[in-house]
Amino acid sequence: MGADARQAKAQSILGAVRSAAQVTRAGALVRGQTGATGSVSVDGVSIVTNYGYPQALAAGNGATGIVDAAGLDTPPATTTRSRSPAAAPPAAPRS
Repeated sequence: MGADARQAKAQSILGAVRSAAQVTRAGALVRGQTGATGSVSVDGVSIVTNYGYPQALAAGNGATGIVDAAGLDTPPATTTRSRSPAAAPPAAPRS
């Protein structure tokens, strides 16, 4: 089960990267940012591009690459489960 979960997670990340690359590419084409360097805004995040595709790593000027475009820099949501110690035990069956 663990191996399947890891594989599914890896496929999910790959899908996010591919999708983000295509959204960034489309934005670059629309905005004419297809030269050796460029920048497009995707969901309010400035993404540095090379020939219309997002850079792999963050650039020094504050704009970012595929990691931010795909949302991979966002920490995972955490969920907490708590059990109330005051919870009543299940009722006994009636006869």
